This record gives sequence, C-alpha cells and structure tokens, in this order.
Amino acid sequence: MNDQGLNIIRQTEIFNDDKERLVLEQFVSKDGTKTDCLLSYYRPFVVIVPLINRQKILMSEQFTLGTKSRTYGFFSEFMKQGENIFDTAKRILKEETGYKADKLIHVASLYEDAKRSRIPYHIIIAEILHENHKLTDSKIKDEKAINHVIYTSALLSSYILDRMKGALTIAVVPYILQYILRKK
Repeated sequence: MNDQGLNIIRQTEIFNDDKERLVLEQFVSKDGTKTDCLLSYYRPFVVIVPLINRQKILMSEQFTLGTKSRTYGFFSEFMKQGENIFDTAKRILKEETGYKADKLIHVASLYEDAKRSRIPYHIIIAEILHENHKLTDSKIKDEKAINHVIYTSALLSSYILDRMKGALTIAVVPYILQYILRKK
C-alpha cells in the first residue's frame, strides 16, 4: 500500500538508465477499481563544491560557443545505481579534479525547477585541507573541462557571477557563503 491508500498489485520496470527509471504500476483503489499508471523516477543529481583551505573554490571552466566566452560551473553528475550521495561525491571529485576530500558535508537538497523537473539536487562541499591531496591517478578526466580556481573573497564579484553557466550554479553560491561564514 502506498501513501495515497492504494494497493499496488504489480510493478513492471519498462526502462532504466543512469538518469531515469520508468515503471508501470497497476494498483487497486479503495473502491476496488484497477488502474495502470506509468511513473517516472529520476536519479538524484549530486553537485560537488571543492573548497581548498577554505579560501579557494575549484570550478569547471568551459568555452561556450553561443556567447563566445568562458563559463564557470560546479562539478555534478547523476548518482549511479547502488551509490549514496557521498559515494557519488567522492567519485565526481576524483574523476573531475583528481583531489581527495578530507571531509564531505551535505549542505542542501533542492530542485532546479520544481514546476518542470522533479530531479533532486544534493549540494556537497568537499573540504580539501591541503592542496597536495591531488591524486596521481592516470584515469582523471581532464578532457571534460579545465579546472579553474576562484578565491572565496571574489565569489560575489560581477565578473564571476556573470560567467556562471546556469541558475543551479548561482543557486549554490549562498550555500557556499553560509558554510564558509558559519565555520569561521
């Protein structure tokens, strides 16, 4: 029985990949009516913010053809099956930056656009206390984006905010500032 008081008779998985899972559910309502419903379950998205010595933020930097300029963003990916948000954060950090975190802190969970998208985003801050924690693994994906260091004192500058590549990236900034100010 689910939270609406409906008895679920059968669940048939139709599609399953790294981002979404489609399930056909057949259920019986309280009055005995059988109904089929196609439900979409999205895998959560993890956004990782590498914070080096509480003074620098590591971001991805990409060239955007449409604006012919460089844009900044945080590292993020969908969770894989069997991972929790911290396993995903460790994997993203290692693959995208080559760093190992001293501490992972979950600061918030939100939706990018609750009207159109029900994909949950989990924001994780990865504290890196020493810059020499860079891993020497040859499997680091350097071809995706160039890593760019931004000082936390310059995070709210118009130059940096103007180059952030999306609403989600800008939405993460207050959580970073709140975390930095709270810990001092």
